[in-house]
Amino acid sequence: LILGKDSLRVFLKTAMNMAKYQNKLTPYDEMIFNDVIKYLKECELIIPTELYKEVKMDLPNSWYITPHNHLYNTLGLNGHKEANLIYPFYYDILTNENFSSGKGLLKRIRTILKDGAIEKRDFDDYTHLIYDFPSVFSEEYYDLPNDKKLAYKCFYRKSYNPKIVNLIVGILSAQASLYEFFYYLKNTSNDYQADINYLKQFSLDEILVRCCGFHKIISPVDKMISTSDVNYQEDFAEYIKQGWHIDFVKPIVLNSSGRLEELTDDFMNIRNFIRD
Repeated sequence: LILGKDSLRVFLKTAMNMAKYQNKLTPYDEMIFNDVIKYLKECELIIPTELYKEVKMDLPNSWYITPHNHLYNTLGLNGHKEANLIYPFYYDILTNENFSSGKGLLKRIRTILKDGAIEKRDFDDYTHLIYDFPSVFSEEYYDLPNDKKLAYKCFYRKSYNPKIVNLIVGILSAQASLYEFFYYLKNTSNDYQADINYLKQFSLDEILVRCCGFHKIISPVDKMISTSDVNYQEDFAEYIKQGWHIDFVKPIVLNSSGRLEELTDDFMNIRNFIRD
């Protein structure tokens, strides 16, 4: 099992709290724990490729609307790399040919929305935000032995706060949409590896909008949305009526030869001519 630095920090904090709860933590032990946790927080994370070369990737930022119509926030530098899609993109898509289609994540979203709740461990796994986690305890909690109660508090208690639920649903929806595009590409492209190499010239932010069908909210204050939806005037008609400005960027699509390319000016000119 390989853990990232954020997962290690959570594990060490949990172990320290459990030892403290059981009166087995000396002041010296606590000092060592805190030193290691502080080191993990400050050390730099380098994401290797399959050849263990350093990878530099601009993090996507801001808010997005996913293709499944969920509001998604990357959480920027403060969130887990699962949230800003760096881990799914590098470890699942670029280095693993057997990634899923995203159907499992969509099924999980339906379950979460049906229950209207998020477990503490999911909140930690996807965000690593040090925020209060308002929750309720189930009736069986009060019958648990003390050591089980601690595990429940750390991992299994649930929050019914709609903001927390929607935050995690948005992250899962973003991951599902990312997997869907590349799963389709892998099974449709005439040269998948060449198309992957072609996409490496773009930032993940561009890939989300130009390939995966995300709409980026550039500025909620100035009411600006960036999209590659060629039918944006119809699909965003209500937004436009409310004063939103649409920044259209050319999508990257599979051409007639089964290879990725930027949508041509000829297509856009013909489409605009027909629409007008």
